[in-house]
Amino acid sequence: MLWRMRTSRGRPKNAPPAFIPPCRPTVAKRPPDEPGWAHELKHDGYRLQIHVRDGRVRLYTMNGSDWSDRYPRVIEEAARIKGAAILDAEVVCLDDRGVPQFDTLHSRTADQEAVACAFDLLMRDDDDLRRRPLIERKAWTARFTAASFCKAKCVRA
Repeated sequence: MLWRMRTSRGRPKNAPPAFIPPCRPTVAKRPPDEPGWAHELKHDGYRLQIHVRDGRVRLYTMNGSDWSDRYPRVIEEAARIKGAAILDAEVVCLDDRGVPQFDTLHSRTADQEAVACAFDLLMRDDDDLRRRPLIERKAWTARFTAASFCKAKCVRA
């Protein structure tokens, strides 16, 4: 399958030019307790890269597949971002209590209600932020998404 083939740099061959190959999590029996580690909550959704440029939005899976047609609410909200940005996010369907429901997301019955929970701002306009400290990017992501487009909040179960 073409989408599984990768270049020597680790990116899927059918990925768009601006696609950033994501870091892949590793499974461990327990989280590391040494300094320098960060832990992220898995929201039980699909990981997406949100690319925005002047109101145009594309959504890419971690394999570089274009899912822009799947989540209209995410597209609508991200289109409000001014300028350009690339966000690393997870798309989820929330129940009435704000808890992600993977079965609803996977069934595709509520694609129009899915929201994105951004956890990293990778690029802003022409500034590649990936070499900046993670703690800075986390703070920028929180401020950027709150100011730009996130209406829905992801709630921990």
